Amino acid sequence: MRHNENTITLLYTSDIHGHWTREDGQSGGSLACAAQYASNLRSTRKHVWMIDNGDLLQGTPLASHVALHEEQYGAKMIGDLLRTSGVDMTVPGNHDFDYGMPYLQGVIASSSCVWLAANVRHCSGNGLAEAYHIVQFGTRRIAFIGVTTRIPAKQYPDRVTGWEWHDEVATIRTILAQVRSSVDAVVVCYHGGVEQEGVRDEENAALRIAREVEGIDVLLTGHQHDRFVRREGKTLILQPGSHGTDIGEVTLTFVTEEETERMAAEGRIVDITGHEESAAVLTEALKIRSSAEAALAQVLCQCDSSLELHDWRDLPLREHPIVQWMHEVQLQESRAQLSAAAYAGEKPFKLSSGQLTRGDIQRIFPYMDALSIFQIKGTELLAALEVSASWYNEATQEPEADWLKPHLLLYQFIMFEGIQYTIDASRPIGSRIQACHYKGHAVRHDDAFTIVMTDYLADQASMYPMLRRMKRIYRLEEPLVRLLEKYAGSQHLLQIDAAPNWEIIGGI
Repeated sequence: MRHNENTITLLYTSDIHGHWTREDGQSGGSLACAAQYASNLRSTRKHVWMIDNGDLLQGTPLASHVALHEEQYGAKMIGDLLRTSGVDMTVPGNHDFDYGMPYLQGVIASSSCVWLAANVRHCSGNGLAEAYHIVQFGTRRIAFIGVTTRIPAKQYPDRVTGWEWHDEVATIRTILAQVRSSVDAVVVCYHGGVEQEGVRDEENAALRIAREVEGIDVLLTGHQHDRFVRREGKTLILQPGSHGTDIGEVTLTFVTEEETERMAAEGRIVDITGHEESAAVLTEALKIRSSAEAALAQVLCQCDSSLELHDWRDLPLREHPIVQWMHEVQLQESRAQLSAAAYAGEKPFKLSSGQLTRGDIQRIFPYMDALSIFQIKGTELLAALEVSASWYNEATQEPEADWLKPHLLLYQFIMFEGIQYTIDASRPIGSRIQACHYKGHAVRHDDAFTIVMTDYLADQASMYPMLRRMKRIYRLEEPLVRLLEKYAGSQHLLQIDAAPNWEIIGGI
């Protein structure tokens, strides 16, 4: 028996969200950890290919500063960071579009790695990046296809004007028809997640890709921040968590036995929390950080310690001052009757010396989401309140299982302002809102109100499909984070007088 074996190792990260070093994000993991892990593996294995699967450019105050204030020099700094990290290939994630197309295109042009974006094309016909790339590993040829969730087209229409997101399945199928016969394996890098069984989902389409497109050996996913290895038919599917705490590792082994060849694809998720960080990446990150520290440390106002968040579990149990403040800013800027907000910032969130800095604001709300004013009917409002009320386990008031899939969905837990409402956690889910009043009058199904919220909550908060039926009246130009900065800068002392407008009864 003649036995020959070729092994190719694919390493990939996803959803690092600006955690380039531990100091940037303090998550325990980082791009620098992943870079060192790859470097160590390359010293013992011949064929190692490193991929970033999107959402690298956004998520920390440092990342936001680089994108918003360093202009094209910032794009070059990120290009240098990618080059130093040893990343061979990158797929843009939805949040890589947060700062607009010129910045993303600048990063692509400045980096030496291959960028893939098969389903993102300009209406002129030009693609954002390569659709696919074939890599030669010894005698083996591997085709990589990159696609991105279609969320940016909805979330940032004013920042991606002229750009179109095409269906992932149709795009991949077309490319596979061209390349499958000339390669030994096909790897799809998809910045998107696994949809619920039987649900047509424009945001996540991994199951549809694996089931409807033949010939995919490995499907690398992301976006959901989940951590798993699974198979769907003949396709190996992985997702490696988020914030640089883990790295996905796929081993492709080619074996020829008596003139018959087979390939085995095995995957695992490796926890790199606390691992050694690449000295070269740390050096590049220090260059970026040194140019941003003064701006991020700028004091906008004094504030009291009530704005701190010590435990995320406090948020769903009582109206926290940090959420109350978000409501106040949204209502002041929009003049809407109601406000809806969810906390998506650092957990815990701590202040130093009673001062609120520009960096602190970006830790409270690390996204570039804009606000819109909608018309919401009483029926939709009451239904949305019941969704929020479904958070609580009757016995413990901890989150129910549906709020833990595929991970903790605290950033989608919506709290409302402008109404008074009571949640009875002892009652069955779907009938927990015991009272809901607007200016002393019970909210009726045929009522109508104006409400302000981020476009993300209105369009992509998966737990609240009724919000997608609202009529948009108009959109505010400035992102919420900028409005928070402006408000803080106008105050000498920021004090939030929390006047709770909702309560929980029943349960424990």
